[in-house]
Amino acid sequence: MTRVNSQSRRTFLKAGATVAGAAVVRPRISFSAFEKAPAVIAPLSQFAYEDVELLDGPLRQQFHTNHVFYRGLK
Repeated sequence: MTRVNSQSRRTFLKAGATVAGAAVVRPRISFSAFEKAPAVIAPLSQFAYEDVELLDGPLRQQFHTNHVFYRGLK
C-alpha cells in the first residue's frame, strides 16, 4: 500500500491535541484591560452630502437615471 501523505493518523491526532491544548492554556485578556485602555479616535468622520461630488462615470449616470425615475413618480 502506497501512502500519498507522509503524515500518519497518530501524528495528526497528536498535533490536533496540542493545538486544542494550547488554545485552552493560552492567557486570556480580562475585561479590566479594556477599561484601562486609552480612548481610540476613529480615523473616519462623517461628512455632509454637499461635500460629495460624482465625477463622470457609471455612478453619475446611475444617479441621473434614478433621479429622473423618482421625479417622475406621482
